[in-house]
Amino acid sequence: MNTVSFETAKRLKEAGFPQPDPEFGQFWYHNAGSQIAIMESNDAGGHIGKFIRFFGTVNGSLREKSFFSVSIFAPTATDILKEIPFVSLSFEVYETRFEFRVWEGLKLIAKHENPHEAAALAWLSIQEIQKK
Repeated sequence: MNTVSFETAKRLKEAGFPQPDPEFGQFWYHNAGSQIAIMESNDAGGHIGKFIRFFGTVNGSLREKSFFSVSIFAPTATDILKEIPFVSLSFEVYETRFEFRVWEGLKLIAKHENPHEAAALAWLSIQEIQKK
């Protein structure tokens, strides 16, 4: 999987993770977890543009912004790490025995076999710390 899971995407959104405007290259979840990719493609009329791809067929264009009002952004580890406040924090993400770990200084704050999930767990952990 190239993004967080549907469950993690929901947790991130509920915790306030930014839901960006739809753009080329992003993944989203719609309805009960169906993943959507935004990619450049030809529609049925032969027009080239940025379209929503769902189960391998073109479903609509990015002009249909209302489609995303009920969708959840599925961020990658890179998307998530951009949102982590690095003020006086030092983070490393590395792979050891197929496990990715995120550190705050010497303290392990998240680990998972999927790098996107590890980054999400770190972001969620930081949100909990900031609430205290």
